[in-house]
Amino acid sequence: MLRVFITLCLIANAAANIQSPTPPSGSTIRGVLIDSTSATALPYANITLHNLSDSSFITGVSSGENGNFEVNGLGAGSYFLKISFVGYQTRIIPEIKLANNTSELNLGKIVLLKSAYELSEAEIIGEKAGEELHLDKRVINVSQNLNAQSGTALDVLENQPSVRVDPDGTVYLRGSSNFKILVNGKPYPLQGSDALKQISATTIDNIELITNPSARYDAEGSAGIININLKTQRDESLS
Repeated sequence: MLRVFITLCLIANAAANIQSPTPPSGSTIRGVLIDSTSATALPYANITLHNLSDSSFITGVSSGENGNFEVNGLGAGSYFLKISFVGYQTRIIPEIKLANNTSELNLGKIVLLKSAYELSEAEIIGEKAGEELHLDKRVINVSQNLNAQSGTALDVLENQPSVRVDPDGTVYLRGSSNFKILVNGKPYPLQGSDALKQISATTIDNIELITNPSARYDAEGSAGIININLKTQRDESLS
């Protein structure tokens, strides 16, 4: 009977030891990280503990989903905390002193400030499209076509589906040679291929293929009008 009693006591003592684990030794530093503006928790931030005397790394943890963190098992000494989080300024908690009898140091709420990035002046440059389609015309922006810079107005127009050049040099607009050439909106002394060969592509800003001329243009040129706008305001027309 005595043997049974002793056995029961040993089992009860073992069960008590299992239910009451030994608390971790050393001191604990705890706190919670929050945003300075919204006061919301900052999860998964990096917290590192360093020796105050030589800045050597001691240990590191991450904040939990609610912004809380704990650094456990620390001995007596002087430390500092370094807290870093993407998009926020790094925060240093200096001169943390733990004595031999310090079991816990609660730093409370630690506020992190968002990083402010100053952008340098940005210059936005818009470029014209190679071609523009309008109700009454097609505009070819020659200044945007580097391949056409070494040729003439005729070289530019040869690649247009509405323009055809015969081997003898005759130019057709929509299948007809009865069209009019303007420069800067004014009649040009020469017409047809003779005019187009005389104007260098490097001087041209754009060419307008006007297939449905409005009332502002003369009735000449039933097939349409080719208006060449030069980069400069040089007057290439007849006075």
